[in-house]
Amino acid sequence: MEQPTKPADANTNETAINEPGINSEPEPAPIGAAETAIQIENDDSYKLVFSIEVSRRYNLHMARGFRRLGQLTKLFTIMGGSAAFVGLLNQTQAITPWVGLVGTFVLTFATALDIVYGFDAASFEHRKLARDYTDLLRRHKSGEGTKNLTQDYYYIEANEQAGLKAVMNASHNQALRNMGYTGDEYKEYAVKVRWWQYPLFIVF
Repeated sequence: MEQPTKPADANTNETAINEPGINSEPEPAPIGAAETAIQIENDDSYKLVFSIEVSRRYNLHMARGFRRLGQLTKLFTIMGGSAAFVGLLNQTQAITPWVGLVGTFVLTFATALDIVYGFDAASFEHRKLARDYTDLLRRHKSGEGTKNLTQDYYYIEANEQAGLKAVMNASHNQALRNMGYTGDEYKEYAVKVRWWQYPLFIVF
C-alpha cells in the first residue's frame, strides 16, 4: 500500500462511507494492523495516527465478525440439537430419522467450529486490541510524544495474528475517508477491494 500524505484539507470527523461492510459499523471507529504497510519514518506523527486509525477500524470489524459467527454457531447448535431430539423421540414416520440425522450433523459441525476457532474469545481479543489502539489515539490527542506512541504501537501490533487482507483493505480505505481524503487524493492511496471479497463484509 502506498503511504498517504496529509490531504490539503484534512478533516478528521467521521464521514459516511458507501462501501460494503462500512455503513453498518456498530461503533464509531477509527483502526490499522500489521498489513497496512504504513512505514513510520522520522517521527512522522501523521503517518503514525493513520496506522493506528487503520488498526483500530480493522479490529473493530474483526470483533464484530467473530461475534456474529459465534452467534450463528450457537443458533445452528440449538437448531441441530432440537432436530436431533425430535428424531430420537419420533421414529414412526419415515422422514423423522433423517431429520434426527441431519440435526445431529448440524449440531456436531457447529460445535466443532466453535471449539476450533473460538469465535467468542477471538471477538473479545479484537475488542481489546481496538481499545488499545483507541487509547493510543487518546494519548496522541493529549500531546504525548510520538516516539513513545510509536513504540507502543509496534508492541500492540506484534501481539496481533495475521489478519484478513480484504478487511484490512476496507479498513485502510475507511481510514482514508475518515482523515479527509476525497476525489483524486482518495483514489491515489485507496486499496482496491475485489468483487469476490465483498461477501466477507456481510459478516465483518
